[in-house]
Formats: sequence, C-alpha cells, structure tokens
Amino acid sequence: MNALESQLPGFWHFCWMFWMQPILLHQRLQVCGIDDPDARSWKLWFAKERQQVKRRYLRYQMLQLMVLMPLVVFAGAAFFLFVAQFFGLPVDMSTVLLKVAFGVAVGVAVGVAFGVAFGVAVGVAFGVAFGVAGGVAGGVAFGVAGGVAGGVAFGVAGGVAGGVAFGVAGGVAFGVAFGVAGGVAGGVAGGVAGGVAFGVAFGVAGGVAGGVAFGVAFGVAFGVAAILSILGVHFYIVEGVSQWLLASLQYTLRLPTLKLAPVRYYDLSYLPHPFLTQHIIHNIPIAPEVVKTTLDACDRSPGQKKVRAKVLPFLQAHELAEQIKTQAFGRAAELTGEWLPGRENAPELLLLLADIARFLQAADKALSPYHRTAHLNKAHDSLRRCRNRCTAEDSRLAEALLSSLANWQEKIDQLRKQAAAEASSVLPNPFRAFEPLLPDQGEGVEIFRGRKEYIRRIEHLLNQDRASIAVLAPRRCGKTSLLNMLPLMLPDTLCVFFDLQDNAVSSPERFFQRLSQRAQEEARKQGCTDFPVLGQGPCFDAATGWFDALESFGKEHDRRILLCIDEFERLESLFPGERKDLIRLMSLFRATIQHRRFLRLLVAGVAPFDELDSIWSDHFINVREIRLTHLDQASSLELLRQPIPNFPDDAIPMSVAQQIFTRTNGQPFLIQFFGQRLINRLNDQERSQAVLEDLRPIEDEVLEEARNYFCNISQVPNEYQDILDSLVNDESVQLRRRERRYLRYHGLIDEEDRLAIPLLAEWLQE
Repeated sequence: MNALESQLPGFWHFCWMFWMQPILLHQRLQVCGIDDPDARSWKLWFAKERQQVKRRYLRYQMLQLMVLMPLVVFAGAAFFLFVAQFFGLPVDMSTVLLKVAFGVAVGVAVGVAFGVAFGVAVGVAFGVAFGVAGGVAGGVAFGVAGGVAGGVAFGVAGGVAGGVAFGVAGGVAFGVAFGVAGGVAGGVAGGVAGGVAFGVAFGVAGGVAGGVAFGVAFGVAFGVAAILSILGVHFYIVEGVSQWLLASLQYTLRLPTLKLAPVRYYDLSYLPHPFLTQHIIHNIPIAPEVVKTTLDACDRSPGQKKVRAKVLPFLQAHELAEQIKTQAFGRAAELTGEWLPGRENAPELLLLLADIARFLQAADKALSPYHRTAHLNKAHDSLRRCRNRCTAEDSRLAEALLSSLANWQEKIDQLRKQAAAEASSVLPNPFRAFEPLLPDQGEGVEIFRGRKEYIRRIEHLLNQDRASIAVLAPRRCGKTSLLNMLPLMLPDTLCVFFDLQDNAVSSPERFFQRLSQRAQEEARKQGCTDFPVLGQGPCFDAATGWFDALESFGKEHDRRILLCIDEFERLESLFPGERKDLIRLMSLFRATIQHRRFLRLLVAGVAPFDELDSIWSDHFINVREIRLTHLDQASSLELLRQPIPNFPDDAIPMSVAQQIFTRTNGQPFLIQFFGQRLINRLNDQERSQAVLEDLRPIEDEVLEEARNYFCNISQVPNEYQDILDSLVNDESVQLRRRERRYLRYHGLIDEEDRLAIPLLAEWLQE
C-alpha cells in the first residue's frame, strides 16, 4: 500500500464518513488526490494519475451497494418487526422473513442498478447515494412494511422509508460531491425537490393503479420524510439532547465532555446546537486543543458556522491573558498569536490592551527600578480605563475581555510590588541617554527641559497659513524627543510622527503605505474612528487623493493634521536613479504647503536645505527653519539637580552639576548620559550624594561608550577637517562666513568660535 492509499480511510471508516461526515470525507479525498469524488465511474477507473487510490475509492462505493445496503435492510426489518410485536400487531414470522429476503434481493438489484447507472451517467457519489436509497427503500418498503400492514398503511410506510432513504442519501450525495457550504445547501434543495416530486409522482401513479388513498398517503409521506431527513431532524433531536446533556454534565460535575460533542461526529447538521458556544468557551482554559478541533468541526457543519465568530473574542482574551501571565509582553504588544489579528487589523479594545502590554514590556526591559515603576503605573492606569470601556461597551469582545482583566491586574500588581521593593532602597534614575523621550513614559515629560520655546514657535507657525516647518539639529540634540512631545504639547493638532530611520521603505508605494498606517495608529489613539485611509491605484494618484481626504477631514473637524517626517534626507534613497519620482513627491509636498490649510507638513533632519540637492530648496520655498541648539546653563543645571519631583536636593550638588555642564556645554545626549551613569554609580556604591571625584571615571565611560556619537559628529568634509584639528589643538583659526555657518549648524563650535563640546576635544585628541 503506497502513501496515498494509506491516507484513504478503511472501508468501515469510509462508510461512517460517507454518511456522518461527508464534508470532512470530501476534504480527505482531495488530500488523497481525488479532486472530483463525483466524477463518472469510468473516468475514475481509467485515470492515469493515482489510479490505485481512485480504483480503491470505487470499490468502496460498490461495497456500500453490495454489503452495507443489505445490512441496513435487515436492520430496518428487525426494527419494524420489533415495533410490530411491541404493539401487538399480528405478524406472520415466515411471511416477514420471506418478504425481508425478497426485499433484500430487490433492494440489492435496485441499488446496483441505480448505483451503476447513475454512477456512470452522473457521478460516483451521486449514483451510489441514490443506489443505496433505492435499496433501502425497496428492502424496507416491500420486504417489511407490506407484511405489517396494507392499503394506506403500506403507502405511508413505503413513503416514509423511501423518503428517509432518498432524503438522507440525496443530502449526503451532494455533500460529498461538493463538500462545501454551497454544495451542501444545493444537496438540501435538490434532495427536498427530488423527494417531494418523486413522492407525489409515484403516489399519484399508485393512486391511479391502486386507489387515491394509497397514492396520496404514499406521496405525502415520502415528501415529508424526505424534507425532514434532509434537514436532519431525525438526527437533530439526538444531537440537541446530547449537546445539552454534555454541557450540563461539564457545568455541574466538571467532567471534560467537549470531546463527545455531536458536531465533532456529524457534519451535516443544519440547525444550531443548544449551548454549544457556551460549552466551547467553558473549555478554552482547560482543553485548548479540543476547542480548536471542535471549532474546525463547526466550520464544516452548515448549522454551526457562526460558532467560531462567537467564540473568537474569548479565545483572544484568553490568549492575551496567558501571554501576560507568562510575561510574553512583546507578543501581546504586537497582538501576535494563534487567535490574535495583529495590530493593523485589531479592534480598538484589543489595541488598548496591546498598549498596556507595551508598558509592561518597557518595564520588563527597564534597568532602573524607578523606570520600571513608572511604566507599571502607566499600565495600571491604562488597565483601569480599559476596564471602564469594557463595562460600558455591549459586545462579545468587551464581555470576554472583562472576564480576563483580573489576570492582567494580578500580574501588574505583582510587578508593581516587586518594583516598589527594589526602588525603596535606591535613588530614582529618570535619565535616558540612548533613547528619545516619549510622552507616555512616566518621566518623559518631566525631563523634557529647555524646549518650550521651540514648541511655541512651531505652534505659531502652524497658525500661519501655508507655512511648512523644518526642524534642524545636530545628531543627538533632542530633535526626535521634541517631535514625540508634539501630540502632548499641541492637543488641538493630530500629529503623525514618521521616522524614516525606523520605517525602512524601499519605494514610494511603501512609503505612503507605512505613512498611512502610522496615521491610522495615531488617529485611533486620539479617538478618530473615521480617519481617511490610503486608497488603491497608482502610487501618487492614491497619495494625492489621500492628502485631499485628510484636508477635508481636518476642515470638517476643525483640526490640523501635522505630518512629521523625521530624517527627511533619507527620502532621496527611495528613488535611486528615478529623479522623476522624487520630483513628483516634492511636487506633492509643495502642493500641500501652498494649497492645503488643515494638512500641514513638518520635516526634521540634520542638514539645512542649502547643503542638499537644489530640489529641496526649490520645492520648500517658504519653509520656516527651527534650529535646535544645546540646552542653556539654567536648564542643564535644573535637569541635573531636580530631574523629577521629590528628587533629593543634595544627590547631585551644584558643583557637580556645574562641572558636567562645563564638560558637555549642555549637549542633551551627554547631559543625560552623565546623569544616568552618576545615579547608577551612587546606587551601586549605596551612597546618596555625588562628589566631583565621581566624574572622572564616569567621563571615561562616556568617552568609551559614546564613541559612535563622537565619531558621527566629527565627520566633516575634507575642507573643514584642518579647521577642526586646529580647534582641537586650541590653535587660533580665522573662519570665513561659510565655514563658521557650517560648523555652527552642526554643533561643532559655539558663538565665540571655540569647540562647542570640551569632551569632544578630548575624544579627538585620544
């Protein structure tokens, strides 16, 4: 037996699936290579591909006619005989047995004839099903029913037997033949129509020959039985009672009964099973694999196809709760998992939980107990808002999440308790050196110092019509932190921050797609549910239409939309050798600047426009430049000595703070670096106050670990290298206007033409 044959069920299993799980059988047959189970017999028999499997399939079908049908007839005969004896009806045993044998013979003959004829002319599954139907009807009706009663009773019994047989077989035939919801539905319709038509026609014919009563009784009985059997009413009573009983046993006795659910064994049920959804939900935390296979069975059953949609919110809530329980915060933050949809397609309630998971992830990665506590407090507050939202919202997802939030609360409380214990014995360390500040960080807003004047200038320019903004600053000067704070500082403006360094794109199409996604994320955070999305079509046509829609949205809601593109110089790398695309992009930006009032543009980068290709200055004619400089002395000292409320006044004395400012000249990255390492040093040595002697080893750490920053900022064109070398050696240099302008724009010299950062001079000398 080859591998394909081994995938075909054994005969009795095949028969079971044929009658009980025809849709699953259809899928199984396709795996075996039988793509068209209802093909003509000769086509399957003489097929060149996978011939052995297809011939074995045909043999199974013929065995159903020759073996299964007589067994069914004898079983039916025994049942009717038992009923007759139970009710005391006169039955001649010899006559019954004789007629049963005759019925079997007739049934086999009729079945083979139907099976072969329809199998050749119409299709295997269709022919076999109706062949079996003919055998069952003939065997039961002629072999048994005629022996139990006569006249009208014969018509009714024969009609019922034939109707049930033809109805069930017809439905199964179409179910196997098509194996999909449409095929099953077609089987129902065809089975009903065929059953009624055949029953009425045969009944009328019988009425002409043997009496109207006989004909009407037979026809009505046949038609009604066919309809009820195709709809599965004879099975549904058993299914419904069984499902109710199994669910009740699990609820009361806590027995794992979902494996016995009827939907797992019979997939042609057209009516919904009672309590099945609740039964599955109850098993989610205790038998996830059984739940999964049961849902697969529901997807196959026409009457249970809505179950998955009802259960899915509870599966998502449980999976998120399990991820939080096992501290898989990253997966929860991205909504990735077996049942989770990902952030892009997630409903708002799931996004709220994803944001909470993001706070937990940040807390898990935080090195400082203070930072960890700040993130956890944010998660705690967000969870409270999420619970209130779930309580107010009437939906299955809200119901499912509400029942799982206790697990979130338990984990957050546990982590907060641990962080509080760790933080009680150390100095809080709010400084951040290597990452931009964020408004949703506990200390992000508090240590955002010395930049309020720039925020006011941006707000002023936004109030002016048709003015674009360029925020320019040397590396590590707080430019990205400033952009991150704009949503908080400009609450009447929907700010979309898009960093080209973090969003790797390789084409204009991808650029606009990612920009649209970021806009949607920011809009959802601010409660905008009808925010425009990027349409389909050619790249720039779709982008222009989207920009027009954003302008209309802003006008309708009287709200500015500010697109903030960081590292804008990288845009040129999106168009290698394709200047026309870059020009089209610049033209779109220019049109936005000149003709759109509510949609505004802000670009941020290092180099001023006059150092770039002329295409930038040509299209950003009326750009307003805002140049970030180092922190002034007052802001630097305040940040070092009192970074957050309740920070100990004497932890960093004035003399220490002044020395740090002198060595860094207020460079934001270096100020944060010194503050962070100084607090870590005090905590490691279990001291509460810094001294000047602490700065020398910290300065060595800064020179070593910030080498990438120093290397980047000191990379200048060859024409400026000699000037920089002279400044490092403290030599007098006469600077021309262009040289002075370049060196100042890049944060290398101060207003007195001296090297701006003394620490940089030491690094360059080394």
